[in-house]
Amino acid sequence: MSSKLIFAGAASLFSLEKIRSSFSEKGFDVSFCDAPFMKGFVSQKDAPLIDFSDNLEPDSESFVVPLTENWISWCIKNGNCRISDKALKASRSKTLFYQLLKDSGHKVPDLFDTYEDAVSHLDPDSYIVVKPEGLFSGYGVEIIPLKEKEKVSFYMEKASEIKNHAMRIMNVSTSRAILSAFTEGPEFSCDCFVNKVEKKLLRLCRKKVVLINDKPCTQIVSFLSPSLPEYKFFEKEIFSWLQCLFSEDDISFAQFDFKLLPEGILVPIDFAARIGGGMKELFQTASKDFYSDVLFGSKNEEKTDSYTMYNYLPAFKGTIVRDDFPLVSGEKFVFKKKGDHVISNPSSHASRIACVVQKGLPDEKKIQELSRSLMLGSPWII
Repeated sequence: MSSKLIFAGAASLFSLEKIRSSFSEKGFDVSFCDAPFMKGFVSQKDAPLIDFSDNLEPDSESFVVPLTENWISWCIKNGNCRISDKALKASRSKTLFYQLLKDSGHKVPDLFDTYEDAVSHLDPDSYIVVKPEGLFSGYGVEIIPLKEKEKVSFYMEKASEIKNHAMRIMNVSTSRAILSAFTEGPEFSCDCFVNKVEKKLLRLCRKKVVLINDKPCTQIVSFLSPSLPEYKFFEKEIFSWLQCLFSEDDISFAQFDFKLLPEGILVPIDFAARIGGGMKELFQTASKDFYSDVLFGSKNEEKTDSYTMYNYLPAFKGTIVRDDFPLVSGEKFVFKKKGDHVISNPSSHASRIACVVQKGLPDEKKIQELSRSLMLGSPWII
């Protein structure tokens, strides 16, 4: 008998027919759904396969697999999924996420109850991370020098009082500010799939993150080919995190952000029981069907090509007055046009002005050179 799965949040995927076919070959009966307001973000080819409804009512034999934060909240409220309480709760609490992994012997960022506690444990020239306990991605996250006490206090109060659309999506009524030590080192992200005891690393990406007005913003994302020698090392450690969070009967996606320390240790900094966002352009250009070919060991799984996405971000808040953006060569995607308003803290992928995807991996020199040109200000914004 086939396992019936409902992929909720399907607008974040592409090539849905191929995904459904691939899962069918492995004994899964897959259907797709999403909220009605997401219909405009889906291709004409994929739209007919998605049930756009606010009132999802799965039968007793179907299980929801959340692909976005909105649908994680749905699973927490309704329970029609096969995801452990640990994984669902860790998606909403960084404190719990860190504690679960720490209890299993993994290195995680140090958390502090107060500013004074952080000062007593950290180097005075270090940075501190202020973040809301229950939100995801860059929402409410600020990274500032530890010595700037007044700014740290201001951001802690701001994070505690945050009330926005993200909190409604997360089904969080109040937010608590937490302080964590800033982890130095290159940043990575990944998507995984858990099918009971089986685990699969779907994609591994390296990120270039910069601070804009104290907020971490992703400028560059490189998809790393499974043929790279370090891939297996990453895979082994990521699977050990999955082991801590999921149970033997779970069926779920999982997304991690993490840092690589100079001594070769991976430190997880964020997690959610869903796929990652903001990389659809990268994956489509790479012609990589991550959620079908990679998931079930297609002959293309060891595809050697790596690809890199360059995100163009606003340097300051204002209105776009010119849209002849100085984009590098490659596959171009433009999200903002003349007359659009842009914000000064572009931490979300929705804040991007444009992106360009190129084949290959940039070296450090190219990353540093492009980093400056990816910030768009005058004369394009006033």
